[in-house]
Amino acid sequence: MHRRTLLRSIGVAGVASLAGCSSSDGSTGETQPEPRTSGTDGTQSTTTETSTTPTPTDDAGTTITARNDLRLTLSDFVVTDQIVYGDTRKRSGDGKQYFLTRLKVRNNGTESVEPPAQTDFMVEDGSGIRYGALELGGFSYGSDERSYEQPISGAAYQAPRSLEPGKTAAGLIAFEAPADISDPTLVAPNLEGEDADTVAWELSTASSHVVSFDTDVTAPDEDIVQHRQYTYEVTVTNAGGRAGKYESTFSFSGATVLSGSMTVSATLDGGESATQTVTVRVVDDGSFRGDFGTETITEATIEPPTNAFGDTWTTPGGLEVTVQNVQFTDGIRYREDNEIHTATPNGGRKFLVFEVISQYTGTDDSVGFPEDFTVELPSGTRSDTYDFPYGAELDDGTVDSLYSPSTMYVYEPGSEERGWVVFTVGKSVSLSDVTIATTRATGLGNPRDFAEWTTSGE
Repeated sequence: MHRRTLLRSIGVAGVASLAGCSSSDGSTGETQPEPRTSGTDGTQSTTTETSTTPTPTDDAGTTITARNDLRLTLSDFVVTDQIVYGDTRKRSGDGKQYFLTRLKVRNNGTESVEPPAQTDFMVEDGSGIRYGALELGGFSYGSDERSYEQPISGAAYQAPRSLEPGKTAAGLIAFEAPADISDPTLVAPNLEGEDADTVAWELSTASSHVVSFDTDVTAPDEDIVQHRQYTYEVTVTNAGGRAGKYESTFSFSGATVLSGSMTVSATLDGGESATQTVTVRVVDDGSFRGDFGTETITEATIEPPTNAFGDTWTTPGGLEVTVQNVQFTDGIRYREDNEIHTATPNGGRKFLVFEVISQYTGTDDSVGFPEDFTVELPSGTRSDTYDFPYGAELDDGTVDSLYSPSTMYVYEPGSEERGWVVFTVGKSVSLSDVTIATTRATGLGNPRDFAEWTTSGE
């Protein structure tokens, strides 16, 4: 088994200690303010500029009353390396972190006022460089309410055009800032408090505010083969010091889930871990893939089991399929309207015929038998199924009935279906050129079993 760390983590000690560091001259090393930019994915608008805001004295959680009788409160302040909103999981860039907080704005006056928009709030470092609020994208079409899901949940802050007396606008607002930011504050430069200072709150990046998830997935490292079971285990640890919500999902193609939940969901206190397993059975030919969240854990090419002509292919559920009596013939007799006819291939071709026996030896109430067979030939040649007239009955000494199982899952233990399958091939084709393949739908989601037969079984 091998272990992969999928989600990056801001170390608790690193966040707490780096947040209080600055260079020897008291600056962050950024000498020029950066221009307003929009992220290439359309999810962020960042304003980075310098200011001369007075040093604030209010901590996050304190209510500040502005001169226009607006009461503003911050709560649930979180430092994290990833956020989830709408259909998007967004991770902070290299050397960056997210600040996420709940903002409440109440009109405590007697007249309607225009409340501040989310773009009116910025995070400012100790040297006066500011970082604008995230603009959320990636929501499903038609979604009216933009909400954060992780690490804390709630609607995003969206200010109305006008706030009536006694009414409140509230929601979550997020910022992306350097992980080594010094003396961070959240400021609203266009709002003045009752003391004429800019409305601002001091922010603490101590570990008690940090939510940082480490996710380890243990996946099989042996060759992936059809019909075998594989177990995946994920352990999620909150490496921060504050409780937070985590949720992500496994997805598999070419497999059915036997046990466990595909969704990993937990609310974890700081230092707490949760472990979950899911077991799958590989059934599909072609490719198998296992993902966790946006990361691919396993990707493999699945080769179907190959049998020799006359051998029996047995599935784990007790279905036995035999392909035997593989041979060529130039004509097949059949009866139609009480007359005997002989079917012959057109264009200088010949018939390839083989007998199929499907038996169910399992114990489930119902099972699907293989319905379709194909014949694969060397490149440049082709095979075609042969269709007899509707209602015709075979009257041949060898090919006496066609293989035609029910398409419903109604076969009980002990059931059997047998018959012949008829193809046309070129005159020059030999049995060593022939590969016979079948597929069988296995149930929900239409995953399929595959098997092949050749002269040598290789």
